[in-house]
Parts: sequence; C-alpha cells; structure tokens
Amino acid sequence: MITLGCLLSFIIIASSAARSVMGQGEFPDTGVFVTTQDFSSLRTGPGPAFARITVVDPVVTIPAIGRSVDGRWVQVVYDGQSGWIAAWLLVWTGDFASLQVDGVDPEPFVRVMRSPGGTVRETPLYINNIRPGEPIVRTIPRNTNVEITARLGNEVQILYEGQTYWTYGSYIAGSRANAFDASYVFSYTRVSNRLAADIVASERTLEAIGSIWVRLATGSPVSCGSIPDPVTINRALRADLGTQPVFTPLVNALDDATTRINSAISLFEDACLRPDDAFFVTESEVRSALETVDGAQRALTLVLSLQRSLAVRDPLINPDAR
Repeated sequence: MITLGCLLSFIIIASSAARSVMGQGEFPDTGVFVTTQDFSSLRTGPGPAFARITVVDPVVTIPAIGRSVDGRWVQVVYDGQSGWIAAWLLVWTGDFASLQVDGVDPEPFVRVMRSPGGTVRETPLYINNIRPGEPIVRTIPRNTNVEITARLGNEVQILYEGQTYWTYGSYIAGSRANAFDASYVFSYTRVSNRLAADIVASERTLEAIGSIWVRLATGSPVSCGSIPDPVTINRALRADLGTQPVFTPLVNALDDATTRINSAISLFEDACLRPDDAFFVTESEVRSALETVDGAQRALTLVLSLQRSLAVRDPLINPDAR
C-alpha cells in the first residue's frame, strides 16, 4: 500500500506542475498536429469514462498538446478548448512522443505508474532523441526512481520531476513492454510497421483461402462456416504514404495481392450462397480460383522481396538514415 501511495502521489504532483505552468486559455505550440479520420468524441480526459465535450468531424486538422502515457489518447485544442481524442481515430505529423505526458492543465485524474524504472548508474538526460551533438541537459544519480514513458530502439524516454527526457535504455532498469512505442517519430518506421502488419494478415488469409480451394480440388468437402474475412488495408496507412513515396511499388504489389485474395474468397462465398440443388463447384471454377490464388502468391512474393530491401533504410534500426 505504501508503494502504491507513492506512485499515485508522483502522478498527482506531475499533473499539478503542468497546471501551474499554463494560464487559462493558453496552450503551448508543440509543432504536432493531428487529423481526424472519422467522427471523433472530444472528451474532458484520456478515456471513454470522461464527459464528452463535442464531436469533431472527419478530416479536421488541429494542434496536439499532450498525450496519455501509453499514447492511446491525445490532448488537442479544438475551438479554443482543450480535450482528449482516442489516438486510433487520428493520424499526426510531428514528434508525438515529445507531447506532455498526462497533458496540459488536465481535468484531475489519477493513474498508476505503468512502467516504473530506476537508474543503474549516473545517467545523462537529453531533451530530444539521442543524436550526435545533442547536448546533455542534466544528469541524475544511480538508484533514482523514474517512469518509463516511451521507447525508441535502444533509447527510452523517462518522466522525472514533471519533465520528459531521453536517455540510454541500458542505464534504466525496468520493463519497457508497456511503454509507448515512439517509432511514430519516424513516418518511415510508421509506414513500415503498418505495412508489415498488413502483409502478415494477407499471408494468413491467403493460406486460409488457398487451403480451401486445394481441398476442393482434391474432392474434399469444405464447410461454408470457414469463409475467411476479406483483407483490408489500414486506412491510416494511406494518409502516411504521401510522405514516403519510396513504398509505392510495395503498396501497389500488396494491393494486387489483396485484390486477388479477396477475389478467391468471393468465389468461395458465392458458391456457399447457391441453392441446395446447385451446391457444388465445377472443375473450371476450381481452376480459376487456384489461378487467382497463385497470382496472389506471386504478388506477395514480390511484396516480401521489396519489404526486405526497404527494411535496411528504417531509421529506427539504421541511425545513419535519420
């Protein structure tokens, strides 16, 4: 109980410090902007339990001034008023990880420290990500308690005395699993990660529908309760691609693959909708479906080849590309 009380006190003090800096109606210029991708509830705090202020229309770009520690909620300024929107409804530009943790002048709330950590040696602190020439703004001694608020490769962001800093991950003991993934700092990494997730989903769906048509080709019955869901590409990915045209050939190949995968799914779905007296598929239909599956496999092979060649340029794993 004593430990939990200390952690909660730490968060309350940090929030109070943020409130004392900003006057009523004043908001910092963070250089971070978000754009809504759908109708988005603006709330008084970082969570669905907080009161709804209003609903923001789609495709509205507004400044961001804060974030929740896990990056799932973003504090924004809309019509001169601050509020919070769920991050999954937004795409953004700028250094998202640099936003004030817990927000600016927030409505009072209490949370548990998600990722407590401690320094294992005298630790240099940086305001921005660690780069050559970046000045050390202060150092803190060994055995200092901090909260890990973000991670970026081997670097971690910590919250200490109400201020966020970056330092070397090897200097901080503690789990980073719950920390916000700051790869969003780099749009290249963001696009690469989203594409990787879409590629994995496409491979799994292709394997599922491919096995269905192979079983039908060998004369085995297949249940219509096993129709795979169509593949969809992340909507937020489309918004980021404009800044990273190098991914265009890969995306075009992935679009080709997903179109073919979904076509093979539709062929099986159509067969399942037939009346009882026509509840079968012909050999020509099976051949056509298998050709579609083969085409999808060729397109995915090209996708994987392009993905490997682009991975080495990722600034998260190749600092020379930053």
